Amino acid sequence: MKYFSDYELIEKVKAKDNDALFELTMRYQPVVNNVRSQIYIRHFDIDDWMQEALIICYETCCLFDLKKSKDFGAFFKANFVNHAKNLLRYELAKQREPYSRAVSYEVIKESGAINESSIELSEYPVNARYQYFLSKLSTTELYAFLVLLGKLDIELAAQKAACGIEQLITAKGRIKRKMLEVFNFDK
Repeated sequence: MKYFSDYELIEKVKAKDNDALFELTMRYQPVVNNVRSQIYIRHFDIDDWMQEALIICYETCCLFDLKKSKDFGAFFKANFVNHAKNLLRYELAKQREPYSRAVSYEVIKESGAINESSIELSEYPVNARYQYFLSKLSTTELYAFLVLLGKLDIELAAQKAACGIEQLITAKGRIKRKMLEVFNFDK
């Protein structure tokens, strides 16, 4: 394999050569490791740091001018350190502070802090108030209630209730009124 100088690799990167970009980034891997050891960013692993290094290396190559500077390494290091500080600044922003203290539900559950007993929910209302509410409804209102719940479409409900669609619509209004009376909802 032929050895290329940094300047040759920079020219290849500017010409969109991915292999040259990877090789140049690997040459400056110690810079990436040094920054990574100094700056901790939550949920960043080695792959994330390498991806950021590749992005910054590409941007640095595009900005690098051999006429102005001869030291690509220092320019890359400055850009990478600044980028890492920007990432850190983003993470430590006041509005994202609650996210840094957040713990996933699965972790808490596995630690035993949450004790959930499995409750099998019935399809039918078991509460006496619900039973009372359902007993107050007429047959037409029961079908209209199924329409409100999304269990039946209005045409099928009208057919089963042996009434018109307009009657079901008015029955839906009566159901809402009865709900307010039975459950004491604030108006």
